[in-house]
Amino acid sequence: MTTPTDNSTELHATDWPAHFAESTRQNRGNAIRDLLSVINSQETISFAGGLPAPETFAVEECAVATDEILAREGRVALQYGPTEGHRALREVIASQYRALGVQVQTENVLITSGAQQGLDLIGRIMLEHGDLIMVEAPTYVGALTAWFGSHPRYVTVPMDDNGMIVDSIDALIAAQGKPKFAYSVVNFQNPTGVTLSRERREQLLDKLQQYDMVMLEDDPYRRLRYSGEDIPSLLELEGARLGADWNNRGKVVHLGTFSKTLMPGLRVGYTIAPAPVIRAMVIAKQGFDLHTSTLNQMIVTNLVENHTIERNLPNLIALYRQRRDTMLACLDEHFTGHAQWTHPDGGLFVWLKLPEGYNTESLLPKALERNVAFVPGSGFFANEKQMNTFRLNFSNMPQDRIVEGLRRLAGILR
Repeated sequence: MTTPTDNSTELHATDWPAHFAESTRQNRGNAIRDLLSVINSQETISFAGGLPAPETFAVEECAVATDEILAREGRVALQYGPTEGHRALREVIASQYRALGVQVQTENVLITSGAQQGLDLIGRIMLEHGDLIMVEAPTYVGALTAWFGSHPRYVTVPMDDNGMIVDSIDALIAAQGKPKFAYSVVNFQNPTGVTLSRERREQLLDKLQQYDMVMLEDDPYRRLRYSGEDIPSLLELEGARLGADWNNRGKVVHLGTFSKTLMPGLRVGYTIAPAPVIRAMVIAKQGFDLHTSTLNQMIVTNLVENHTIERNLPNLIALYRQRRDTMLACLDEHFTGHAQWTHPDGGLFVWLKLPEGYNTESLLPKALERNVAFVPGSGFFANEKQMNTFRLNFSNMPQDRIVEGLRRLAGILR
């Protein structure tokens, strides 16, 4: 039996941060995800997450689809699959976009683990240290998180009720240079709920050609429209302009997902892009997760082919419209004269701006004491922070809790 001696090596606790990359040590994570991880009380009225209403999930249809798949193709569903994705699902998605006028073939579709992975993969194939990205102010915080490791610089485009102010792009590029790519959530933007107008979409496509600039179009919410007229995506408008030459001359990379119309837990999204972009993303994804869950992709394929989304969407829209209208009515009642807010035609969010001098990060702990949660707006800004802003989600809380939560929040703000 060996016994320690006076000169034995002294053991210390491992200093793990010392082993991390500098980018890891600097990364503070996603404040929204961190907030959701601590809001687990049933008493908390949470306007914080971008969570769909779980009562809308097609649970029974999913169970039937899973049983059918495992009985008929279980060994295929549980095996490794191609990185590009389940071919039947890629073909379904391609055919849907061809019906919208874009010459999309199966080779132009990559299945990802949620649209979020598409953001990450674009960063992996396009960004080098210090590259410039053009984003809206404010923008989706998950995109900023996805690209953090590349330490990009940002040029921010101001917004109004019609979305990104495209007329400002010329001056921004003249002052700061052409970005590696531009990024926008075009419909019912996260966090503001604002939609980019048809006129500005056309103007933006002109800018892409003028500056030979790539556009990353993030479009998870389009089908969640409760008022107003549908607007073609940038991908569709570009496809109409370019026709059969889209695969050679297209500059729009389009991200979509089934998380908002089916279920987020399946983690099935997709990217549509010219073939060279898809090939590069496939190689990057091979080193990331090999492929998205084959079983989950086959479940989504089954539900799409059986028109589950089309059957469920009217009820989903009716529920979310009701909750949006309840939130807007409560804001009118309690916040008129004390704040400004957006009036979204769809999506999941309302964006509020308080008078100068308010700091919503300081207000959040007071709200949590009253069992109300929201997301401070500062994290949605790539450059200059607006500390007097915050985001509210209306999709995940029933009407009575929306009413009570906003009553409490108004009392705290006053």
